Amino acid sequence: MKIGLNPKHFSDRLQERIASVRAAESRFEKHSCLLQSRETREFHQRTTASLQSFERGLFIEGFARKDTLDKVTIVLQQRQEAWERKTMEVFRSILHDPWQAAENTRKRILTRYGYNSLLAPNDCLFLLNVRGRFARLRLEEDRITAIRTNPRLLAWLIIDNSSMLLLDGNTERLTNNETSFVAARVVEGTLNLLEQQKPNVKVIPLAFFCGCHRLDSYATVPQLAMSLLLTLVDIYKGFDAITLQECINEINEHDFVSIVNLLEKLVLRLPQGVIVVLVVDGLRYFSQPRTRSQEMQEVMARLVGIYRKSPRATLKFLFTNASKSDPVRGLLCDDEVLRIPKDLPMRGGCHGSRWNSKIEFIGM
Repeated sequence: MKIGLNPKHFSDRLQERIASVRAAESRFEKHSCLLQSRETREFHQRTTASLQSFERGLFIEGFARKDTLDKVTIVLQQRQEAWERKTMEVFRSILHDPWQAAENTRKRILTRYGYNSLLAPNDCLFLLNVRGRFARLRLEEDRITAIRTNPRLLAWLIIDNSSMLLLDGNTERLTNNETSFVAARVVEGTLNLLEQQKPNVKVIPLAFFCGCHRLDSYATVPQLAMSLLLTLVDIYKGFDAITLQECINEINEHDFVSIVNLLEKLVLRLPQGVIVVLVVDGLRYFSQPRTRSQEMQEVMARLVGIYRKSPRATLKFLFTNASKSDPVRGLLCDDEVLRIPKDLPMRGGCHGSRWNSKIEFIGM
């Protein structure tokens, strides 16, 4: 009992316990350092593997992009070489036979873009087929007479100067109406002039009837502009091969801006003595949807802009619509707008009237 309570033994045991704790602490620190070293090593390995994988991905992606760029470069080089070969062929043919070179280039343009030379003539035949109309579709003959005998339209027809006119027929019917009938007569008259050309005068009829192409493949503003451009290229044989080759290089059949720019370039190159009769009928048909309406407004603004530049050729521009024409609002002066009244005095209909007779361009 005395030995168990001896203070000396407590001191010895305490020292032993402290030594045990310090030994355990040392072992713990060594184990902790070992774990930390292992985790650091594993983290480093994972990071290195991730970086290597990322680098491999970048290398593969970079190689793929380089391969794609190389292929695109080859295609562009091939196109450039093809364009240079074609240009050299044109220049060689120009030196050999300028007229034939221009003719070949002209035909290539018309063929490439699917030119339909019967588009406007067929539209005229359809609109002028009065006898083929049902009774409910018969035209108001007094309105046709009022339009075609109006002094301002007559002045537009016969005066041998450039002139532009917007005709609002104020008709009740939106399709196959009296305004379109008169527009078709005007185009018919220019087509007849085209067949009876005078030596010192060259008439170029450019026409598009929007109402005849509301739902077909021509029911877009680029097609409207392309139709006018290709008709000009087809009818006027005075453009040289270099000018026509520029058209091939610059034209984009889906971009109406590029098409109208080329139309302007060609019109400004026409010489004095050439008369361009441009008729765009049924503007309101292209007022929907909104995208087509916006494109139509820009095309009309550009056509008016061509007229305002006063080229050497004589320009006769006629824009027609059954009612108020939004696409050209604000573009024309008051004396360039002709609006037919809603209520007309009786003129006797077709008995003794000239409503269905052909229109002649006396001044041409």
